Amino acid sequence: MDITKENRNDLLKRKEFEVVETAAATPNYIKAKEEIAHKFKVEADRIAIKGIKSSFGSNKFVIEFYIYDSLDDFKKLEVRNRKKKKEAGK
Repeated sequence: MDITKENRNDLLKRKEFEVVETAAATPNYIKAKEEIAHKFKVEADRIAIKGIKSSFGSNKFVIEFYIYDSLDDFKKLEVRNRKKKKEAGK
């Protein structure tokens, strides 16, 4: 797992990352979250994965994610955003 972008967002109390992972198949969100938690030594509950992307036929995957400073910060932003997206889809 190679870090390609790292940014600190003080307003939202999180670190924003983009990493490149090499794998035979597209990593699922649960496995990706476990690997990120292990690599960065944080609880998986504080990680929000924004997306996993790749080019057709490539074994390199770009994973964008956020690591929040605390579980409360995660809940304030991510739970609220998920509710808004769910309501907009109705």
